[in-house]
Amino acid sequence: MMSDYKVFQMSEYEWVVAKSKEEAIAWYERETGESVDMDEFRECNIEKEGQYVEFTDAARIEELNAAGTDEVIVPKAGDQSHRGLGSLLKREGDWYIMVQFKDVLPAEEIPEPYITATTEW
Repeated sequence: MMSDYKVFQMSEYEWVVAKSKEEAIAWYERETGESVDMDEFRECNIEKEGQYVEFTDAARIEELNAAGTDEVIVPKAGDQSHRGLGSLLKREGDWYIMVQFKDVLPAEEIPEPYITATTEW
């Protein structure tokens, strides 16, 4: 079942899940106290863009740790300077994988929008 939700990039470092552009902007400005810079605001392609989520493949993690690896970069299609879907990243001992936004959108109704991703670790 396809979610009714969309992902909006609110700034260069935060992404919000909401049903509409208007809902995302109103919620973000109310919750953060920051105005949305419309030069940075955009609706994301939920099939071509994504976010990091916890990676739990124990065998693969063991293999990566044994190799002393801290990241596995899969270049973004058409933009070799950015990490693409499937990239792995280790932060503070935990592993994360870049997945499509569509894979993390809620299937059920949510009470209000929320920040789904941030680059501010």
